[in-house]
Amino acid sequence: MTVVEHAAHFFEDAIEPLDEISDRTPPVIKEGWVRLPASFVAAYRDYYDNGWPSLSADDVGWIRGCLQKQ
Repeated sequence: MTVVEHAAHFFEDAIEPLDEISDRTPPVIKEGWVRLPASFVAAYRDYYDNGWPSLSADDVGWIRGCLQKQ
């Protein structure tokens, strides 16, 4: 599976469902901190655990080039 395919699955499975959740339970600021629903925290944990923050600018440029060729 390519990086682009992994990204598509991640966004479909972890990020897209947050739209409806954030409509029902939006983040709030309380005592100077932003409080997020637990599902946002879980999605960020999945994002981090799957290594997405470790992509470099070179990786992103390569991905963009692959997408432009399609």
